[in-house]
Amino acid sequence: MESAPVVVVGAGPSGLVFGLCLAKFRIPCIILEKERDIADDPRGVYLAGDALRVLWKLGLGDQMPSIGHDLDTIYFHPSSFKSPPFLTIPIAHDWMGHTIPGGILQSQPKLERALRDFVQKSPFCTLRTSCEVVDREENDDHMIITYLDLENNTKKQIKTEWLIGADGKRGVVRKRFLEPKAGIKQEDGIYRYDGTWVAANLHITLPTPDTHPDLSLWKLGLTPQQVYDLFWPQGWHFCSPPDKATACGRFGPLEDRLWRHEFAEPEWNDAMNAEELLWEHLTPMITRSEDSSGRNFGSKITYPRDCIEVLRCRPFHFTHKVVNKWFDNQTILIGDAAHVFPPFGGQGIACGIRDAESLAWRIAILAGINKPTPSKTLSNKLLSLWAEERRLGVEISMKQTMMNGKLCNGTAGWFFLTITPMLISLFTSSKFYHLQSPMAWGDISGYQSAKDGFYLKQYAGGKKLAQVYGVAELKADGFSKSPTQRKMILSDHIIHYVPTALTLLVCDQVTPQENSKLNRLLEDVQLHPLILSKQSVIHFNSKYVYRKGSLSNSDKFVSISWSPIPSELTMGSVLRPGYNPKTFQNRLGGERSKYVIIRQDSIVFSIAKDLQQLQSCLDMLKGYVTA
Repeated sequence: MESAPVVVVGAGPSGLVFGLCLAKFRIPCIILEKERDIADDPRGVYLAGDALRVLWKLGLGDQMPSIGHDLDTIYFHPSSFKSPPFLTIPIAHDWMGHTIPGGILQSQPKLERALRDFVQKSPFCTLRTSCEVVDREENDDHMIITYLDLENNTKKQIKTEWLIGADGKRGVVRKRFLEPKAGIKQEDGIYRYDGTWVAANLHITLPTPDTHPDLSLWKLGLTPQQVYDLFWPQGWHFCSPPDKATACGRFGPLEDRLWRHEFAEPEWNDAMNAEELLWEHLTPMITRSEDSSGRNFGSKITYPRDCIEVLRCRPFHFTHKVVNKWFDNQTILIGDAAHVFPPFGGQGIACGIRDAESLAWRIAILAGINKPTPSKTLSNKLLSLWAEERRLGVEISMKQTMMNGKLCNGTAGWFFLTITPMLISLFTSSKFYHLQSPMAWGDISGYQSAKDGFYLKQYAGGKKLAQVYGVAELKADGFSKSPTQRKMILSDHIIHYVPTALTLLVCDQVTPQENSKLNRLLEDVQLHPLILSKQSVIHFNSKYVYRKGSLSNSDKFVSISWSPIPSELTMGSVLRPGYNPKTFQNRLGGERSKYVIIRQDSIVFSIAKDLQQLQSCLDMLKGYVTA
């Protein structure tokens, strides 16, 4: 019988990202997907910034222009996207200290194709399509997963230790395996939401003087592209016409000219025609009598209907649900199998990616240090802490979603609508780039408000690491030996370069004697080398020092050393407004922070000011990973 340490059911973004994150630790997994082909119908269109950080860490950063385009601005309109917004949020600003885009409006099929390409290139991931999982047999130390190969109608089996359900809200893992046996089901989250929306994907073509000679806009000197930009404006738009909350905007690569249009239909019944409702709702929004500067056209002009192709238009029933339990023994749920969201927050895919990354390094520990059989005590401990953190993550995402919903429905309240524009104006001013924006508080705090988690609260653990541009020096192959011989690297790529679940960041210079004591500490604590070892150590110099050539003699004991690059030396790269190279150190607590233990999901485990505190942190870490 075939065997693999981990089997993943579902090859959506959550399942594919989980497999790739796990592959870093050289843990094999098999991903089973019922469908043969990727669904061509784009579903989720927004990727939030922290989910993008995960994709960048996996190496997909260069692929993003072919997947979607940066979201620079979110607009909230009183009725229609052609009316002036009452609130504008500049997403292009580096609120979160991520350095990369704050969000991308993406084509999900293109994202999944890119992820599949990476999976197929990995020696540790095996993707099998047209494979429907039909049974799970649990034993003391393993499971037997039975699936139907739909290509030849034969049943096959895999022996595995871990089963990851990433197969959606109606997937077999929860509905057939966990709900009957363990009572695991999706229940209302912190906010109850239940509503029907009509969701349409549109493909827009450009009218031209040749194809539409009677369009009077040509007489005003507008080009086809200007006509398109006027009627289908950039950015993402939330509109609040009476009883018809609306979310719409361009998505995918800009050259594809795709438009998502979703609107609430509270009185929906199956006798209604979704496409008729779409045209009834959309036509007034794409009918204009003046341009954005107020220049009058002399008559009302509607964007040519024969330039609008409806790719998909149908009703969707949206709720907010989250599972009452995230795992049972060694079967675990992530993504839509664990939680679902309303459409006005763009949190569905992002939450699934967060689930995947934060689970993968834990499964790597469990699969790597517990051979041949995993400890149930340790697995329950690690998975319970993961579930506590992710439950909080879902709640934070839902709060953001509901605030969008309140703005969309005109129920946000005068205080919010008065204070928010003032804060945005303040913290987008270059004079205040050095200040921590309240817009980022939720992201910065990470999991610190969770009931429990895999971090040390007493040592400032639980917060989210910032990301900046840095330059690294390495004695061995992997990074260039001189900053003048290489391009910039994002700090996530440097910090997570280590082959372990945790990274130990040593801040600023240490003497050879201090380094020897540090090495003895790491040896004496006797952690499994997959968790933390001498190979986990990365040195961080808060001040950039230009050094031509190899490492100096005093640094010969340093394996990896890096420092943030000042904005003026970023070699011509386009920096996002608000970018601050000091954000990384500031978030760690400045010069008081000497030894920082960092998880693979960029969450701080602990911050110690000296070796004595570090020893306490290492001792407590050992308690987390010991049965």
